[in-house]
Amino acid sequence: MKKQKSNFNAIIKKLVYKKFGNDDNLYKQAKDYFSKEELVSTALIQRNLKVSYIRAAYIINRMMDEGFCDKQQGAKPCKVLTLKN
Repeated sequence: MKKQKSNFNAIIKKLVYKKFGNDDNLYKQAKDYFSKEELVSTALIQRNLKVSYIRAAYIINRMMDEGFCDKQQGAKPCKVLTLKN
């Protein structure tokens, strides 16, 4: 079951990457903005960067994969792990 889930996640990532490309500029903006904050969520990304839910979810998933923030627990915001003062 776990292998099926990881295969599913890999397929979803490929499809999302194909749709949005690398999106480096938007991702850098999000990291710069939220590196000064304690929490980050898809809703906060949507509001602050004026993007769709799908794009915000892609950004936060990438942040979690790269260790910028911890894993999301339900609808609660993620804690930013690399804070800048």
